[in-house]
Amino acid sequence: MNPLNFPGWLFFQSKSRAIDLLSDNYFEKKPTIMIDGGLGSQIIGWIKYHIAKEIFINKEIQLDLSYFLSEQTQDLVPGLTRWKWELDHYGLQLLDLNPGKKPFLADISYEKRAQFEFPLFQKMVGRSWNHLFPLSTSTIELFQNLELPKEFGVVHLRRGDYLQVGSKIVHETEVSKLLEKISGSLPQTLLVISDSEISDLDLNRIREAAKVGDIQKIIGGDMHAVHGLMRQSKVLIASNSTYSISAALTMTNGGTTIFPANLYGSAMPNLNRNFNSLANWHLHGDFLSNN
Repeated sequence: MNPLNFPGWLFFQSKSRAIDLLSDNYFEKKPTIMIDGGLGSQIIGWIKYHIAKEIFINKEIQLDLSYFLSEQTQDLVPGLTRWKWELDHYGLQLLDLNPGKKPFLADISYEKRAQFEFPLFQKMVGRSWNHLFPLSTSTIELFQNLELPKEFGVVHLRRGDYLQVGSKIVHETEVSKLLEKISGSLPQTLLVISDSEISDLDLNRIREAAKVGDIQKIIGGDMHAVHGLMRQSKVLIASNSTYSISAALTMTNGGTTIFPANLYGSAMPNLNRNFNSLANWHLHGDFLSNN
C-alpha cells in the first residue's frame, strides 16, 4: 500500500502542516527566544534576545528558559551533557528573568526555529557584543599564569560529548591544513584549547603546520576563564561550536576569527545559513599561504 494514500498518513501530514502554520503565525505575533545548552549557546541566545528587542520594538519578547527549570538529571539525548545556567557569571540571574511555563509551540525543532531567527543573525555581524559579558578575574589570572604575550592565537578543538552527538565533526587534519595556509598570519604563540586530551603527536603536528615558536594546550579547566582567553586572542581558529562562535562575537581586542563554512551537517541548511551570515568574507584557495 502506498503510504501517501493511507488516511492516517494524510492526517499526519495535515496536522504537521497545521503546526507549521500555527508556528509561523505565533512567532510573528509573539517572538520567542529560546536559551538552552552550554555557555556558548547561552551567550548567543542572550545576544539574540537583545536583537529581537531592537527588531520587534512594539512586541513583547518571550524568553524560553525551560531547559534550565527541568529537574531531570539524565542527558536530554544519550551522550549529550545537560548544562546549568552560566550567565549569572555576567550578572544575569536566572530567577530575575522570570522563567516560567514553556511558551506555546516552544518544542519545534532547532532547524524550524532557525527560519525565524535568520534576521537576528544578520544583525549580529559587524557589531561587538563584549559589553554584555565582562571578562572575569579568572581570565586575567589564567593569562598571567600562562605568561602569554599581548598577541597570541587560539585553536579550539571541540571534542567531549560532541563526538557522540554532533552532526558534523571537524578533525585535526582539517585544522592543520588550514593552519598551513595561514601560518604567515599567525602570532608566534598559539594556544590549543579542547575539552578532551590532545596527544603530543597531534600537538606537534599543529605546531609544524602553524610554524609557531611557542605552543601550549589547555584541556578543560574553568570554562569562563578559557572562554575569556579565546575572546582576547588575535586570531581564533574556531570549531563548529557555539562556544567558539560566542567568543568570536564577544572579542575584546578586535581579533579575527576563522570558522568552518558549515557548523552543522547537510540536514540542517537553515542553521548553517544563519551561522554563515555572521561572516562578511569566506576564505578559499591557496592565496593565504603566500603571506
